[in-house]
Amino acid sequence: MKFFYKNKLCTVRVFYEPIVSTSGKLYAVELLSRVTYDFDGSIISSIDFFKVANKKIIRDIFILQLRNLSENLCFFKNNNVKCSVNVTYDTAEYILANKGIQKVIDFLKPFLSLEVSEIFLKNADLIVVEGILYRLMTLCPLWLDDFGSKTSNYDVLGTGFFSAVKLSMEVFHALASDGEGNVLLMSLINYIESRGMTCIIEGVEDELLSSIFMKTNATAAQGYLWPGSYELRSII
Repeated sequence: MKFFYKNKLCTVRVFYEPIVSTSGKLYAVELLSRVTYDFDGSIISSIDFFKVANKKIIRDIFILQLRNLSENLCFFKNNNVKCSVNVTYDTAEYILANKGIQKVIDFLKPFLSLEVSEIFLKNADLIVVEGILYRLMTLCPLWLDDFGSKTSNYDVLGTGFFSAVKLSMEVFHALASDGEGNVLLMSLINYIESRGMTCIIEGVEDELLSSIFMKTNATAAQGYLWPGSYELRSII
Protein backbone atom coordinates (compact mmCIF):
# COMPACT_ATOMS: atom_id res chain seq x y z
CA MET A 1 0.00 0.00 0.00
CA LYS A 2 1.45 3.36 -1.09
CA PHE A 3 1.04 6.82 0.45
CA PHE A 4 2.76 10.18 0.35
CA TYR A 5 4.28 11.34 3.64
CA LYS A 6 6.01 14.73 3.76
CA ASN A 7 5.79 14.79 -0.05
CA LYS A 8 7.72 11.54 -0.35
CA LEU A 9 6.33 8.20 -1.50
CA CYS A 10 6.17 5.58 1.22
CA THR A 11 4.96 2.01 1.57
CA VAL A 12 2.85 0.51 4.35
CA ARG A 13 3.53 -3.13 5.17
CA VAL A 14 2.01 -5.48 7.69
CA PHE A 15 4.27 -6.35 10.63
CA TYR A 16 3.76 -9.11 13.18
CA GLU A 17 4.69 -9.02 16.87
CA PRO A 18 4.52 -12.32 18.79
CA ILE A 19 2.69 -12.63 22.09
CA VAL A 20 4.13 -15.56 24.03
CA SER A 21 2.59 -17.66 26.82
CA THR A 22 4.31 -18.63 30.06
CA SER A 23 4.97 -22.04 28.50
CA GLY A 24 6.98 -20.35 25.76
CA LYS A 25 4.46 -21.07 23.02
CA LEU A 26 3.02 -18.53 20.62
CA TYR A 27 -0.26 -17.37 22.14
CA ALA A 28 -1.20 -14.59 19.75
CA VAL A 29 0.12 -12.18 17.15
CA GLU A 30 -0.38 -8.43 17.19
CA LEU A 31 -0.89 -7.32 13.61
CA LEU A 32 0.77 -3.94 13.18
CA SER A 33 1.91 -1.76 10.30
CA ARG A 34 5.32 -0.39 9.35
CA VAL A 35 5.77 2.59 7.07
CA THR A 36 8.98 3.00 5.06
CA TYR A 37 10.24 5.58 2.59
CA ASP A 38 10.50 4.16 -0.92
CA PHE A 39 13.67 6.10 -1.77
CA ASP A 40 15.86 4.57 0.93
CA GLY A 41 13.74 2.03 2.85
CA SER A 42 14.10 3.83 6.18
CA ILE A 43 11.31 3.30 8.71
CA ILE A 44 9.05 6.22 9.57
CA SER A 45 8.07 6.58 13.21
CA SER A 46 4.57 5.17 13.65
CA ILE A 47 3.78 7.90 16.17
CA ASP A 48 4.79 10.63 13.72
CA PHE A 49 2.99 8.99 10.80
CA PHE A 50 -0.33 8.46 12.53
CA LYS A 51 -0.30 12.00 13.94
CA VAL A 52 -0.68 13.35 10.41
CA ALA A 53 -2.49 10.45 8.72
CA ASN A 54 -6.07 11.27 7.79
CA LYS A 55 -9.08 9.07 8.53
CA LYS A 56 -9.06 7.46 5.09
CA ILE A 57 -5.43 6.36 5.37
CA ILE A 58 -6.02 4.88 8.82
CA ARG A 59 -9.11 3.06 7.58
CA ASP A 60 -7.24 1.77 4.52
CA ILE A 61 -4.50 0.39 6.77
CA PHE A 62 -7.12 -1.30 8.95
CA ILE A 63 -8.66 -2.91 5.85
CA LEU A 64 -5.18 -4.01 4.74
CA GLN A 65 -4.70 -5.70 8.11
CA LEU A 66 -8.06 -7.49 7.91
CA ARG A 67 -7.25 -8.64 4.39
CA ASN A 68 -3.90 -9.97 5.57
CA LEU A 69 -5.55 -11.88 8.40
CA SER A 70 -8.05 -13.37 5.95
CA GLU A 71 -5.25 -14.48 3.63
CA ASN A 72 -3.41 -16.16 6.51
CA LEU A 73 -6.42 -17.65 8.26
CA CYS A 74 -5.13 -21.21 7.81
CA PHE A 75 -2.01 -20.27 9.78
CA PHE A 76 -4.06 -19.10 12.74
CA LYS A 77 -6.38 -22.10 12.56
CA ASN A 78 -3.60 -24.67 12.26
CA ASN A 79 -1.55 -23.14 15.09
CA ASN A 80 -4.51 -22.17 17.30
CA VAL A 81 -3.16 -18.64 17.52
CA LYS A 82 -5.15 -15.44 18.04
CA CYS A 83 -4.59 -12.17 16.19
CA SER A 84 -5.11 -8.66 17.57
CA VAL A 85 -5.53 -5.45 15.57
CA ASN A 86 -5.53 -1.91 16.98
CA VAL A 87 -8.50 0.34 16.28
CA THR A 88 -8.83 4.06 16.82
CA TYR A 89 -12.04 5.79 17.86
CA ASP A 90 -12.63 6.91 14.26
CA THR A 91 -12.03 3.39 12.97
CA ALA A 92 -14.51 2.04 15.51
CA GLU A 93 -17.14 4.45 14.22
CA TYR A 94 -16.32 3.36 10.67
CA ILE A 95 -16.75 -0.32 11.61
CA LEU A 96 -20.12 0.29 13.22
CA ALA A 97 -21.35 2.21 10.17
CA ASN A 98 -20.14 -0.34 7.61
CA LYS A 99 -22.09 -3.60 7.31
CA GLY A 100 -19.53 -5.04 4.89
CA ILE A 101 -16.67 -4.62 7.37
CA GLN A 102 -18.86 -6.08 10.12
CA LYS A 103 -19.41 -9.21 8.01
CA VAL A 104 -15.66 -9.58 7.50
CA ILE A 105 -15.04 -9.19 11.24
CA ASP A 106 -17.75 -11.74 12.01
CA PHE A 107 -16.03 -14.21 9.65
CA LEU A 108 -12.66 -13.61 11.35
CA LYS A 109 -14.15 -13.50 14.87
CA PRO A 110 -12.84 -16.90 16.08
CA PHE A 111 -9.28 -15.61 15.74
CA LEU A 112 -9.57 -11.82 15.78
CA SER A 113 -9.52 -9.42 18.72
CA LEU A 114 -9.69 -5.64 18.48
CA GLU A 115 -7.39 -3.59 20.69
CA VAL A 116 -8.46 -0.20 22.01
CA SER A 117 -6.07 2.04 23.92
CA GLU A 118 -6.76 4.07 27.02
CA ILE A 119 -6.87 7.20 24.85
CA PHE A 120 -9.91 5.69 23.11
CA LEU A 121 -11.85 6.07 26.35
CA LYS A 122 -11.40 9.87 26.33
CA ASN A 123 -12.66 10.59 22.81
CA ALA A 124 -16.22 11.45 23.83
CA ASP A 125 -18.66 11.44 26.74
CA LEU A 126 -18.53 8.25 28.77
CA ILE A 127 -22.03 7.18 27.71
CA VAL A 128 -21.10 7.52 24.03
CA VAL A 129 -17.82 5.63 24.44
CA GLU A 130 -19.47 2.84 26.40
CA GLY A 131 -22.14 2.56 23.71
CA ILE A 132 -19.47 2.15 21.05
CA LEU A 133 -17.53 -0.39 23.12
CA TYR A 134 -20.68 -2.40 23.78
CA ARG A 135 -21.51 -2.57 20.08
CA LEU A 136 -17.92 -3.50 19.21
CA MET A 137 -17.92 -6.17 21.90
CA THR A 138 -20.92 -7.85 20.27
CA LEU A 139 -18.96 -8.05 17.00
CA CYS A 140 -15.59 -9.22 18.28
CA PRO A 141 -13.60 -9.71 21.51
CA LEU A 142 -12.00 -6.50 22.77
CA TRP A 143 -8.59 -6.07 24.38
CA LEU A 144 -7.62 -3.03 26.46
CA ASP A 145 -4.18 -1.89 25.36
CA ASP A 146 -1.51 -0.17 27.51
CA PHE A 147 -3.44 -0.32 30.79
CA GLY A 148 -1.94 2.12 33.28
CA SER A 149 -0.04 4.27 30.81
CA LYS A 150 -2.55 7.07 30.30
CA THR A 151 -6.01 7.70 31.71
CA SER A 152 -7.82 4.54 32.78
CA ASN A 153 -8.22 3.27 36.33
CA TYR A 154 -9.54 0.20 38.07
CA ASP A 155 -13.11 1.12 37.11
CA VAL A 156 -12.47 0.14 33.50
CA LEU A 157 -11.59 -3.39 34.61
CA GLY A 158 -15.12 -3.86 35.88
CA THR A 159 -16.98 -2.72 32.77
CA GLY A 160 -17.20 -6.18 31.21
CA PHE A 161 -16.17 -4.87 27.79
CA PHE A 162 -12.76 -6.51 27.64
CA SER A 163 -11.71 -10.13 27.33
CA ALA A 164 -8.03 -9.23 27.81
CA VAL A 165 -6.00 -6.45 29.40
CA LYS A 166 -2.49 -5.58 28.25
CA LEU A 167 -0.47 -4.21 31.15
CA SER A 168 1.64 -1.33 29.84
CA MET A 169 5.40 -1.51 29.63
CA GLU A 170 5.68 1.51 31.94
CA VAL A 171 3.65 -0.14 34.69
CA PHE A 172 5.42 -3.49 34.33
CA HIS A 173 8.91 -1.99 34.47
CA ALA A 174 8.05 0.23 37.43
CA LEU A 175 6.51 -2.57 39.49
CA ALA A 176 9.08 -5.19 38.50
CA SER A 177 11.97 -3.03 39.72
CA ASP A 178 11.62 -3.74 43.45
CA GLY A 179 10.17 -6.22 45.92
CA GLU A 180 7.20 -4.14 47.06
CA GLY A 181 6.37 -3.36 43.45
CA ASN A 182 6.43 -7.06 42.66
CA VAL A 183 3.78 -7.69 45.28
CA LEU A 184 1.54 -5.05 43.72
CA LEU A 185 2.27 -6.42 40.23
CA MET A 186 1.21 -9.92 41.26
CA SER A 187 -1.94 -8.57 42.92
CA LEU A 188 -2.89 -6.53 39.85
CA ILE A 189 -2.41 -9.50 37.52
CA ASN A 190 -4.36 -11.79 39.84
CA TYR A 191 -7.17 -9.23 40.00
CA ILE A 192 -7.39 -9.00 36.21
CA GLU A 193 -7.35 -12.76 35.75
CA SER A 194 -9.88 -13.27 38.58
CA ARG A 195 -12.32 -11.03 36.70
CA GLY A 196 -12.30 -13.48 33.80
CA MET A 197 -9.93 -11.44 31.65
CA THR A 198 -6.62 -12.52 30.19
CA CYS A 199 -3.64 -10.48 31.38
CA ILE A 200 -0.88 -9.82 28.86
CA ILE A 201 2.31 -8.07 29.96
CA GLU A 202 4.01 -5.61 27.62
CA GLY A 203 7.67 -4.65 27.71
CA VAL A 204 9.44 -7.97 28.31
CA GLU A 205 12.80 -6.93 26.88
CA ASP A 206 15.36 -9.25 28.47
CA GLU A 207 15.77 -12.52 30.35
CA LEU A 208 15.44 -10.85 33.77
CA LEU A 209 12.05 -9.35 32.90
CA SER A 210 11.08 -12.66 31.31
CA SER A 211 11.86 -14.51 34.55
CA ILE A 212 9.64 -12.07 36.47
CA PHE A 213 6.83 -12.58 33.95
CA MET A 214 7.16 -16.36 34.23
CA LYS A 215 6.55 -16.16 38.00
CA THR A 216 3.26 -14.32 37.59
CA ASN A 217 -0.21 -15.61 36.78
CA ALA A 218 -0.31 -13.58 33.57
CA THR A 219 -1.36 -15.54 30.52
CA ALA A 220 1.14 -14.12 28.05
CA ALA A 221 3.61 -11.33 27.30
CA GLN A 222 5.26 -9.47 24.46
CA GLY A 223 8.36 -7.35 24.03
CA TYR A 224 11.74 -7.01 22.34
CA LEU A 225 12.83 -10.38 23.75
CA TRP A 226 10.65 -11.91 21.04
CA PRO A 227 11.33 -9.85 17.90
CA GLY A 228 8.64 -9.22 15.33
CA SER A 229 8.81 -9.92 11.62
CA TYR A 230 7.30 -9.05 8.26
CA GLU A 231 6.98 -12.81 7.67
CA LEU A 232 4.27 -14.47 9.76
CA ARG A 233 5.70 -17.97 9.66
CA SER A 234 9.12 -16.85 10.86
CA ILE A 235 7.82 -16.09 14.37
CA ILE A 236 6.70 -19.64 15.14
